[in-house]
Amino acid sequence: MTGAVPCLGIQHMHLLLHGQDDSIRSLCLEKWAYIGSRWHSNDCQFVVDRGSKKQRCVKCTNAYSNIRKSRYPKLFPSSTPISPTPIADISPESNQPTVSIGDLILPTNLLFDDEKARSMECD
Repeated sequence: MTGAVPCLGIQHMHLLLHGQDDSIRSLCLEKWAYIGSRWHSNDCQFVVDRGSKKQRCVKCTNAYSNIRKSRYPKLFPSSTPISPTPIADISPESNQPTVSIGDLILPTNLLFDDEKARSMECD
């Protein structure tokens, strides 16, 4: 490991939204552990490699991928929004700066010169 960080748990939106509901909490606690305000796999390793994309261990990743409507319909009530309601409409403004590919290319005088670097090497 390049460095260990704590596993953030399952992090599934439907489990976070409905896992604490009285009608489903006991079912959720049979399947997963609720520790430190986060849902974890019962086999959670609690530590994950720092380079982990979602910062969740393999066991919590597997638990996340197994949460779906066909297996846990109570976690997917029909009134659940697919995405959160936007706070405000955001539209692009005409005075916002634009970036083109040309802006991202370094000028030639800033590019690394292999020949110059070799001539500066110490013996």
